[in-house]
Amino acid sequence: MDYVFLVGSSICIYAVLGVCLNLIFGYGNIGVVCSASFFGIGAYTSALLTLAGWNFFPTMLVAIAVGALLSMVISLPALRVHWDYLVIITIAFNILMYQTMLNLQDITGGSFGIRDIPPIELFGFLFKTRLSYFLLTLVFAPLCFLAVRYVANSMYGISLMAIGEDELAAKSIGKNVGLHKIMAMAIGMSLTAAAGSLFSHQSTYINCESFTLHDTVLVLSIMIVGGMGNLWGSIVGAFILVSLPELLKFVGMSSSVAFRVRELIFGLAIVLVLMLFPKGIMGKEQPAEGRVKHMLKQKS
Repeated sequence: MDYVFLVGSSICIYAVLGVCLNLIFGYGNIGVVCSASFFGIGAYTSALLTLAGWNFFPTMLVAIAVGALLSMVISLPALRVHWDYLVIITIAFNILMYQTMLNLQDITGGSFGIRDIPPIELFGFLFKTRLSYFLLTLVFAPLCFLAVRYVANSMYGISLMAIGEDELAAKSIGKNVGLHKIMAMAIGMSLTAAAGSLFSHQSTYINCESFTLHDTVLVLSIMIVGGMGNLWGSIVGAFILVSLPELLKFVGMSSSVAFRVRELIFGLAIVLVLMLFPKGIMGKEQPAEGRVKHMLKQKS
């Protein structure tokens, strides 16, 4: 059962990453593909502060703050460059952060990583077992989902989707495009860092290989498979793309072969979904999409 709880925890954490990216990419059409970097930033921040004697809640808050501040690094280029150039910049940021985690050996441990990360302690209770961590992520993931959904369904979220649909039209009706983009990335990346904080204590060991461009592609795949502009779709995508490769462990493949087959599964899943469901399995949320079109028509 411990294995089932571990997979369940991974699904919850990656669902949060998918939901956060969906707010930025799916709603705002902001070409940010560096989720793994902020996932790692949150994980290393929480791990290092916990080993320095901090409690879990303060370390998560610091991870959230660091994630929000570093999101400015990609927010500023987002205001000045076209969508495809922003994708390249954020991919470069992902590689830069990986190299930073790898080479700052005195801080991050380099390729050896950080070991013996203490378990989370809340109100005197230690989350040592897989079941306890699964229950914790089962609380954490819905809270993040509800927070992002509240933002997405607010007037800010509708304006963000309007910007994603037609940036020039949104500007013409008085929307502050730059501020909306900055806020979207700050919210999404800070919650991504919070998920990284939780992940570091769950695994008790992290290294830079857990936060590569491949992991960013996984989060991007979760969003595409589930449906861009649909937060529920990120949950469906996380369940499919996290649990499906785990079945390979019961086939008896070696780890190197299983990794390649996993890559094949991701590629086939995206191709099949785009062929059968161009907008993802869940599609774009129609009520929000209708409100966006109504807003743009009313102001034009």
